[in-house]
Amino acid sequence: MRITKKVIKALAITAILGSIASSAYAAKPFGVGGGWVEGEGYFTNASPNRGITTQEVKLYPDSHEGYSEYSTTDSKLKRAVAKTVWPGQRHYSRAQMEWIWVREDSGRQWGTGTTKAQTNYASFDLISKTYWGTEE
Repeated sequence: MRITKKVIKALAITAILGSIASSAYAAKPFGVGGGWVEGEGYFTNASPNRGITTQEVKLYPDSHEGYSEYSTTDSKLKRAVAKTVWPGQRHYSRAQMEWIWVREDSGRQWGTGTTKAQTNYASFDLISKTYWGTEE
């Protein structure tokens, strides 16, 4: 009998905490993101079925452009460049150069409307990757 009461209390607490967490999740826009990978193309990790019912939340930016930009003074160097346009939405653009791990990183460049991020120039054989998102 005591075990049953403990189980019921545990389930009740779990249900309460779960409902608090889900209502907090639904109360604020969720973070979405995506980007571009050199040699692979564009991607997004936003799901249109995340429980948002309002039409006011726009899930994707108007545009995201990711590309490699080669140095004009040294053909063995390039950098990653990210440009994101998302009117009225606070978001970031980020650019990275990778090979096994991140070698160059612009960090998240935050703004509303248009953001641009670019890495320092690095070896041309690194892979350029760019990202956009809304989550801190």
